[in-house]
Amino acid sequence: ADLLLQIQERDPVRPSLLSRAVPADLEAILLKAMAKAPEERYATALAFADDLERWLKGMPILARPSSWAGRVAKRVRRNPGASLSLAVLLLVSLAGAGWAAHDAAQRRHTKMLLQTFSEDMRTLELRLYAMRMLPPEDHRSIEKDLRERLKRIEASLGDMGDLAPAGHYALGLGYRSLREWEPSARHFKAAWEGGFRTPDSAEATGIAYGILTTVLSRQAEALPEPARGKAQADIQRQWGDPGARILATYAGTPQETPYCAAMEAYHHKDFDGVFEHCLEAVRRQPWQVSDWRFMLSCAMEDPAAAARHGLAPDADGYSTAVRRLTLTAPGDEVSQEVLGEYWSRSAEAAPTAAARHQRLLRAFAALENARAIGPDEAYPFQKTMDLCEDALASDRGHATEWRERRDQALALASREPALAQAVAEARREGDGLQGAGPR
Repeated sequence: ADLLLQIQERDPVRPSLLSRAVPADLEAILLKAMAKAPEERYATALAFADDLERWLKGMPILARPSSWAGRVAKRVRRNPGASLSLAVLLLVSLAGAGWAAHDAAQRRHTKMLLQTFSEDMRTLELRLYAMRMLPPEDHRSIEKDLRERLKRIEASLGDMGDLAPAGHYALGLGYRSLREWEPSARHFKAAWEGGFRTPDSAEATGIAYGILTTVLSRQAEALPEPARGKAQADIQRQWGDPGARILATYAGTPQETPYCAAMEAYHHKDFDGVFEHCLEAVRRQPWQVSDWRFMLSCAMEDPAAAARHGLAPDADGYSTAVRRLTLTAPGDEVSQEVLGEYWSRSAEAAPTAAARHQRLLRAFAALENARAIGPDEAYPFQKTMDLCEDALASDRGHATEWRERRDQALALASREPALAQAVAEARREGDGLQGAGPR
């Protein structure tokens, strides 16, 4: 996590600070090659090599592009006979440049402001990732800081001009970190429709649309028919279908991200494809717990395909995805809930009574972690209660132990007024767990 934070927060050391003999143009080439933003780096190794060759030949380089004065000076050196013509061109350029000076300065200021905001988003998102790799604790201080920065970006959107789509993308990333899917999808939509389109933004936008579709559709389940069907159809038309189209933007091209390919496979219920592409995604970015969560959720849908990719419970009940998620996200509430559901389901297929008991204990531990992270939320509490009831029915040899665990959880809940209120509201809104809201 420290290394990732350094990469996000610190600029590379300028080569000229390491050696004064490094020419300015060569330094510009090196800094472009090490730029933080992918779109600011060379597109290919060949482009990098071409720019180095241009520098060796004394030609204008592409890295920084040279100022008009620098370009003129280099051309004069290569072709002294054209000096007079170039001097005239220089004067004409000077005469025509004044009118755009203010606009260019304002654009540079806006771009610097946007870059600062984007770096803030990446840094805070990484801090949240790092926090979720630690034991359960309160993340609210970091989340408060993130919300304040989001407000500052939103207040600046009107001054960003044609850079506003990039500002919306930064906001989408920030709200995604907070798992607030409606504003995240809304800002990703503004960025996409404003022309901010890259493979990474296609992935982020399509996934945010898909999650929002699931959240809103589950909320619509509380409506009576035919209002329920109409609402779900409207949600699918507004978010679900556009999300699938955006995810398919780079399908089949070298630019397609592994996670987008995995989502495409999921739409076709090709779980072997899902696992293959997700494993490639985590090879590139192993800290992305959302990839492991997605694999684990899919493993519950198709255990056979999961087993073919080493993602089903083994003799110890400890698959690759479960182990990674357990080790890298002990402080992530949603990950702990997914682990709890996974262990609970795998207990049903356990080969022995001892294995079943062990898996139920793992499920209980994960749900208790989730409850500790969100002590005032109904969902993890009710999942814990459901697990205890299921264990009392299926793990009779340890019935006394499970009654004690259930009673302890109930006692803890009685000391949490906010939790008691959340559970009561959930039961009024729906039947038990469904009313607690989708995760």
